[in-house]
Amino acid sequence: MALGLAWLLLASGPALAQFGRPPSLPPTAPLDPALNPNLRIRVPRPNAPPLHVWDIRADRWESNGPQYYLRGKAEIEGTEMLLQADEIDYNDDTGYAEARGNVHYQQFERGEELRADRVEYNTKDETGKFYNVRGWSRTRVDSRPRMLTSDTPLYFEGEWAERLQDKYVLHNGMMTNCKLPNPWWTLRGPIFDIVPDSRAIAYRSVFRLRRLPLFATPFFYKALGKQPRHSGFLTPNIGNSSTRGKMFGVGYYWAFSRSYDVTYRAQYFSERGLAHHIDFRGKPHEGADFDAIFYGVQDRGQLQPDGSRIKQGGYNIFMTGRAELGDGFQARGTLNYLSSLLFRQSFTESFNEAIFSESNSQGFITKHWSSYTFDTEFSRLENFESTAPGDSIIIRKLPELKLSSRDHQVNFLDFPFWFSFNMTGGALRRTQPLFQTRQFVDREDFAPRIMTALRWKGFSLLPAFAIRETHWGDSQVNGVVAGKDFNRFTREFTAELIAPTLERTFDRKTWLGDKFKHVIEPRASFRHVGGVTNFDAPVRFDEAELLSNTTEAQFGITNRLYAKRG
Repeated sequence: MALGLAWLLLASGPALAQFGRPPSLPPTAPLDPALNPNLRIRVPRPNAPPLHVWDIRADRWESNGPQYYLRGKAEIEGTEMLLQADEIDYNDDTGYAEARGNVHYQQFERGEELRADRVEYNTKDETGKFYNVRGWSRTRVDSRPRMLTSDTPLYFEGEWAERLQDKYVLHNGMMTNCKLPNPWWTLRGPIFDIVPDSRAIAYRSVFRLRRLPLFATPFFYKALGKQPRHSGFLTPNIGNSSTRGKMFGVGYYWAFSRSYDVTYRAQYFSERGLAHHIDFRGKPHEGADFDAIFYGVQDRGQLQPDGSRIKQGGYNIFMTGRAELGDGFQARGTLNYLSSLLFRQSFTESFNEAIFSESNSQGFITKHWSSYTFDTEFSRLENFESTAPGDSIIIRKLPELKLSSRDHQVNFLDFPFWFSFNMTGGALRRTQPLFQTRQFVDREDFAPRIMTALRWKGFSLLPAFAIRETHWGDSQVNGVVAGKDFNRFTREFTAELIAPTLERTFDRKTWLGDKFKHVIEPRASFRHVGGVTNFDAPVRFDEAELLSNTTEAQFGITNRLYAKRG
């Protein structure tokens, strides 16, 4: 800071508690002390001091040559740095500053923000010490498409930290990039070496999930740069199993481009063989991404008492993805293919998965506009009946088109009606032991519905009438595919009666509150379906074939209690 300019400001009167340039609006909005700052936002600093010039502000100050004593809302601001505290002692010749009480340090260029009880800082060489420190460092990520990464800031805290120009050395602290105040994971250790925008290294640290320590590592590396994903070997794992023997696994993560990466893990079972796990992720463009996982085991077989082995190997493919196709069309899908139920039961780590006998794959191309929805569905459902090879039921839709509309209000003779419909058509196939249809069995279904509302003195009657016509290109007789088409025409009538609601408010203080209300809601409904002449004729593909003749009525009374306090 130029001393001549400082003395000129001092001569203007003791009421001015600022040095350097004339007072101006704060260069940045006060940072929210919340625990999860949005460090992607770069606040413009049009009034920042020029290079090598330091602005000093305070409510009260004293000076002794180059030494300044700032008290009350003390600030030292440079081109890319701001130091705030309750009080600051600053030497203009050496650049040494000691800040005490609610210290707030910001480095705008690198997106650093620290808070401490006391700070010793040198503005000339940008070094210093921070005591009882906690802070954030922005994970610099270019906001461009086709980037698989996270922009969550790195949070760290410790007993004290030392700044050595471009890095911090944190002592007896922890770091995380989960949301605070209850992060899912933390890394705690005696020494952390942090270079903002580049990397963070922890030495002799302990990784904790919530408060549970999971593992200790002598060296842990986390990338903070523009491309924080780095290829490298993963943490190996070891174990022992009564059925698989000794287990040892290694893995490698390969980030071979900005938009794609792959993880490979190999797990060796001494009693069974080698397992492979491959996870391939990609983001071709901003509106599309996918994740494909392959897991398979080269099984030598389970050893039997007679010395023979029963092989139970196989593989499972799981893939999920989405894409924006433009003009309102979206594509989403999940592929789940299992080679055999025996493989799942032998090598899964989950009991729920071991007893789950379905493998379901679905893909949709859909568009919504106004009150209409158009869907194109591709699906494959396999239900394993047992672990025997080929003992499964497979239902396939390649494809099935759907067009539906929500209720539209139409007026006829000044009377309101609501009209809706569902239309489907597709090519289906069902395969199971001793039973299969043609490769493509056509099925078309059309179901329009009309409803109205009649109201009188609090009573509401909602009658509705619908017809449904379905055509199958194949049918069955006594459980055998007949190869003959089949048509079904059904009618459905429903009516719902809603009686007036009965309620009473009790101005009586009870354990529920100062007053409470009792509400009684009576309701009745009626439904009739007719026209199903041959229930067993359609081949079963989904719930559309389960429609049956029925006449049913329901009556119900709902009681509600509302309590109010104060």
